[in-house]
Amino acid sequence: MKATTIALSAGFGVAVTGALTLFLASRATPHSIQRSIYYDSGPKHPVTDEMTRKLQEMSRREAPHFELRDVDGRPVVLGRTRSDRPQFLYFVMDGCPCSEDVEPLLQKLYHHFGERVDFVAVTDAKPEQAAKWSRQMLMPYPLVSDPKLEVVKAYQAVNSVYSALVNRDGQVVKMWPGYSQGILKEMNDAMAEILGEKPRAFDASYAPVEKTSGCSFAVR
Repeated sequence: MKATTIALSAGFGVAVTGALTLFLASRATPHSIQRSIYYDSGPKHPVTDEMTRKLQEMSRREAPHFELRDVDGRPVVLGRTRSDRPQFLYFVMDGCPCSEDVEPLLQKLYHHFGERVDFVAVTDAKPEQAAKWSRQMLMPYPLVSDPKLEVVKAYQAVNSVYSALVNRDGQVVKMWPGYSQGILKEMNDAMAEILGEKPRAFDASYAPVEKTSGCSFAVR
């Protein structure tokens, strides 16, 4: 009897542990799975004054316009926003640890605004690999494949992790050549301003303190 009781107890314990593991896995997000150690020794690709200067030239210009499809085959318009929402674009490089590191933060920023800003990610990966990335990262918004780097070049996004904020009139409000705690605060403030809201605090403590860019797309 005792042996049977022990066996049943052990079996119950294993079942509970297994169920808990599955529950936690189903609730996991990239941010809860991943904690960056990539920048412990400083940024691998520091943002330079030249990067910032070149992107200032894009500000208040008409955003490059593309009509494409995302990895699920749905139509996506880049550079033209719906009348009620601004658009935030950012650039992902296939196999780039910088892109992996920033992804949870940008998803967190997306949820911070409750879908009032249209987020779109653009990657140099081919469609099949891009679709795999989207699934692995649990992306809640469109990912567009740009293997010929047409969008990358149009937005002068020479590195991954570059991003652009486009207002309701289709103009580039600002572009950023990387990310950091300070840059994420700027993004948060800029999005709130376009929406006519008072900025709400955004926790960017996961991000590096120093401004860092991503890996090079090798374009000019």
